[in-house]
Amino acid sequence: MRTDITPEVRRELDDLRAGRVRTVREFSLDVAPATSTTFQDRLCSSSSVVIPVPYSADAIPEAIRRVVPGNAEFTVHHTSSANTRTYRYTVQTGNAL
Repeated sequence: MRTDITPEVRRELDDLRAGRVRTVREFSLDVAPATSTTFQDRLCSSSSVVIPVPYSADAIPEAIRRVVPGNAEFTVHHTSSANTRTYRYTVQTGNAL
């Protein structure tokens, strides 16, 4: 029995083989006085690693104190700021080595 793979699925498989990740998303931290912000992400689990990267001009790595993954969400603990700070991120999930 032959199963044809759609072009979209073929691209995803090729990207995975090449080590490319297409699941990059964005989040913005809540402004002052907030020091933590929770985001929903169905790809996240309590064993995930969330990797944030600064994206907007006001976003800096030092603003993020800790990222706590949960089931279908993650919480970012951060410094307080009056400015909106936007980050891009990816979620890596798997068994630890």
